[in-house]
Amino acid sequence: MQTRRIYIGLFVAIAFLLACKREIDPPAFPADARINFFNAAHYPTPYIAVDASDAAHFQHPAVLDFFGRQSYPISLYGGEVKQGAIVYMSLPAGAHQFYFADTGKVLRTEKELDMQAGSYTALYLTDSLLHYDVIAVAANPFEQHPGKIKIRIINLVPDLLLNAKMVAGDGSQYSNGLPREIPYKTITSYFEPDTSQALNGSFFFRFYHQDANGEVLVGTAPAVKATPGRAYTVVVQGYRDQYSVSGIAFKKGITAVVRVEN
Repeated sequence: MQTRRIYIGLFVAIAFLLACKREIDPPAFPADARINFFNAAHYPTPYIAVDASDAAHFQHPAVLDFFGRQSYPISLYGGEVKQGAIVYMSLPAGAHQFYFADTGKVLRTEKELDMQAGSYTALYLTDSLLHYDVIAVAANPFEQHPGKIKIRIINLVPDLLLNAKMVAGDGSQYSNGLPREIPYKTITSYFEPDTSQALNGSFFFRFYHQDANGEVLVGTAPAVKATPGRAYTVVVQGYRDQYSVSGIAFKKGITAVVRVEN
């Protein structure tokens, strides 16, 4: 009986000590999420802030990845992760509010995201004649298929219902796996061309607009390297026509940027 009481006493003491340890252990910091910014807005070049919208927190425009230039706001949190050709900023997982302002640091638009630990997200800032919006695009893990690449297209041209076609190795055009029409602010699902269909080791895109006279070529994309296992996002941006709003000229012209995701 005495031995039994000793064991019970030891059990209670150990349980008490473990409970105390749980109370005094510092809370674990949440695992990081990753964020990248791409500016497809046409005017003005924006400033950005995270979780605070007062002017002092907005960062210089150079921190944005503007029309393909690789840079990001390292001074916001620090920490850098590069996945493929895309540089991501690290920040704690959880809910965050992203604010975008003009060159006078006047708030133009904002985006709230609940970011999961280990996730990768690209925010694309776009505008339709000064009406701003932000599109969040997740970089999801994907299964690699032998001999194939993955490509998706995002349309950030406000006045274009995009029709994209790919040029095959024999010079023919095809759109298998691509939607017939890609509206503004829409990103397609991945499609997977076989690398054997590439032209000199690359895939090429042509972008069309459908009018009363048929398809009109409005732009092309840089070469997409046919490296098996790679994933790409092709960003189409600009305006199909020329506009003037409040004395600001929006030039005609459509360009594309190829972003390597892995």
